[in-house]
Amino acid sequence: MSKQSEQSENSQPSKPLQKLLSWLFKRQREEVIIIIASCLALSLFIFLWVLSCTVDDFWGKAAGSNGFWTLFALILSAPIAFCIWHFRDQNTIKQLESQRKDVNLKEFHKIAEWVSGLHLVEEEITEKTKQTGQQPNIENPTSESTQSISNTALEELETARKYGQAGNQRHLPSHSREDGAVGLQVAAVYMLKPFFCGEHGDDFRRPALNLLTAAWLALFKQVEEQENLKTDPSAPLLEDNLKKLRGLRKSSLAIALTEVLLAEGGKHLHLHPEVFPNLYLPYVDLDLLGLDTEKVKQLFYKKNCIGIQLQGAFLKKVNLQKTDLQKANFKGAYLEEAHLEGAKLQMANLEDANLEGTHLEGANLQGAILKSIFSRSAHFQGAILNYVRLQKAHLHNADLRDAQLQGAQLQGAQLPIAQLQGANLKNANLQKTQLQGADLEGANLQAADLVNADILETLHLDQVVSWTGTLLKQHDAIYIQKKFNLPNTDWILTPDDINISSEEWPVYFKFQKQRPVDSFTHSLNIAKESQSELLKQFQELNPDWNIEIIQINDSLKI
Repeated sequence: MSKQSEQSENSQPSKPLQKLLSWLFKRQREEVIIIIASCLALSLFIFLWVLSCTVDDFWGKAAGSNGFWTLFALILSAPIAFCIWHFRDQNTIKQLESQRKDVNLKEFHKIAEWVSGLHLVEEEITEKTKQTGQQPNIENPTSESTQSISNTALEELETARKYGQAGNQRHLPSHSREDGAVGLQVAAVYMLKPFFCGEHGDDFRRPALNLLTAAWLALFKQVEEQENLKTDPSAPLLEDNLKKLRGLRKSSLAIALTEVLLAEGGKHLHLHPEVFPNLYLPYVDLDLLGLDTEKVKQLFYKKNCIGIQLQGAFLKKVNLQKTDLQKANFKGAYLEEAHLEGAKLQMANLEDANLEGTHLEGANLQGAILKSIFSRSAHFQGAILNYVRLQKAHLHNADLRDAQLQGAQLQGAQLPIAQLQGANLKNANLQKTQLQGADLEGANLQAADLVNADILETLHLDQVVSWTGTLLKQHDAIYIQKKFNLPNTDWILTPDDINISSEEWPVYFKFQKQRPVDSFTHSLNIAKESQSELLKQFQELNPDWNIEIIQINDSLKI
């Protein structure tokens, strides 16, 4: 064994030689030639110096021979010849690169036409307008009416439609010209990949990216425009439009655009961080087969993605930690088990999003829209959710410990078994909210609106930090008072038969005690004709509070 190991070690080149060879292979061709020529010249000089030291009168004898001057002329002219050759070689390389760039530019222009759909077959419509001088018969026309009619020519509009049709008799079965044009558009997207990846030079990277994002915009533009024409922008997607969008996401063109944009795990898209703000990629699928999903899911990590448009996108387990997502649009997006810890989501739109198991610890969602979200077992621990809109949100078993929910709109939300320990719910609107089994230990309910909320089966109501100014129905308040024997609560009672309807405009009631600090305002959607009666009931139920109607807003509706 020792002999074999010694032979193997002797057969392998030494480490210094390996390093020298690896260094030479990394050099350019011209650099290697110069290094070899220098070594040969140095070797020749050493050889001649050794001869001059050992042979008597070496230079005299060498000068007398014919071959010496030939060798001397060769050595003298070699550097000049090398410089001429190097110049011509570089000039030839530049000419070839210029020709190649011209060819690539022409190819890119042609591919750009195909990707943009300029070649697609469309119907040709011709409109012709004819003017006729016929006038209607008018009995006893006046001079003014006759003059106006004579100056008016009757117009007829003629429309002709021209389109191609495949012949019925073909020798070989094939697709139509229109289907072929669509196939060519998809193929052109894949042909654009070498330009986007920089295989034809870095100059084509950004134009290729602009072309790909513009094609994605054009693909979803028509459906988006139909959504913008809706009278109520907050209404859910129309069923027909939703089917179209899902079909577009699975179309061959959308798949091709996704594969090219996210080629090599999004490595080439990473080279353009300036495009991430306001990037338009709705309904993109980051779990598409063929993608390097592990790398793609790190695409937006710690990036500046302000205003990014990802509505309806499939973003399961995506990493968005510490990403700036202010004013981003995630409406209807699929964010199951996504990581958004520490993300900036101020004023973001997460309406109808799927946040099941999503991690939002420490995220800033102030002013965000989370209406009708599905967020079972989501992690909102320590998140900033001040003034968010969470109406009708599904937050089963959500972790909201130490979350900031001041002024949050939680009407109709489902929060069973939610963990709300230490949560700040000051001025939050919890009308008709389901809180069965929710844990409110250490929560702050100051000035919260709990009218019609299902709060009687909530845990640790006796450990709520503050009830001051909390709006409760009389029956619920009596039940809680008897069950937990609470001390001075300073809550505000409402009649049990109070009729609150979302169809009515909000009426603002101001409740104030002797101390200016204890002043709270609650808005209730009630009919105008019942305002006076409700004010009297408020004063009877809350004799320690001075109550007045301070504003009736007919232009804003909660």
